[in-house]
Amino acid sequence: MAAEEITCRVGFSLADTHEAMCALIERLQAILLCMEGRGWHIDLGGCREMGPFSASVLLATVLEGRARGQGARVTLPKEPAELAGFCEFSGLNHFLAESGLADCSDPANDTVALRVLRGARFSDPEPIIELIRRSWRVSEEFAEYLRICANEAIRNVADHAESRIGAVLCARVDRNARDVRVAVVDRGLGVVATLAERYPELGDDPEAALRLVISGDMRTWPGHLGHGISNLYSIAVNQCRGSVCLITGHGVAFHERGGRAVVRRMAYEFPGTAVLVSMPIPG
Repeated sequence: MAAEEITCRVGFSLADTHEAMCALIERLQAILLCMEGRGWHIDLGGCREMGPFSASVLLATVLEGRARGQGARVTLPKEPAELAGFCEFSGLNHFLAESGLADCSDPANDTVALRVLRGARFSDPEPIIELIRRSWRVSEEFAEYLRICANEAIRNVADHAESRIGAVLCARVDRNARDVRVAVVDRGLGVVATLAERYPELGDDPEAALRLVISGDMRTWPGHLGHGISNLYSIAVNQCRGSVCLITGHGVAFHERGGRAVVRRMAYEFPGTAVLVSMPIPG
């Protein structure tokens, strides 16, 4: 007899915050950790807010499930209208409901649609910069900071993650908050596991590994492992006064704008690495 389908219902807000993403990952544990060829269903019908972070986590979860031979289904929300528009412009409808791609040149669009990247190219962040420049004049210095941050996250996947689905990228401009949010998610080994394999002295403590990465001290260690995420964190937080959330394995690290860095061990697990960078757009 076929195993019963796993169903996870998500009826809460999936805003681009560490609290919402941790709640999503906890809710999806049975699916994220399922290794067998079993069917599953994520029901987002009651959700009323989403962003690039949740969209990237969801698509990465579906792609990994398909790679495992699992029957992966997702019910996307139909309202409110703004959220339905995000599902269209982000490409969620295209990837998960098999609809056509939306016209991203539409003036109402504030999203860079989901992309699956199998390698790292310096031009990958250009659509994000083009979207910002539709509404604001920004300096080449800011554009370069954004390129570096996005590329460091993408290159981390290409160089170290061993993610069979590659990296999932999505971005969005919040015109009211005047900021840009970029998410990069993979289903690879995870930062903590990769560091522990290369540097046994770190052990399997996610808090110790993540503190080292976000402190910037990682850049003084031999080799290049962990340098990219450290560099991303330094630029986004210290240079651009933005915020970063990093979720990997049993650990989460976040630095809200103007606040202090926080590192925590989670009781649940994200098999891979999820990064969200939020940067204010200078006036």
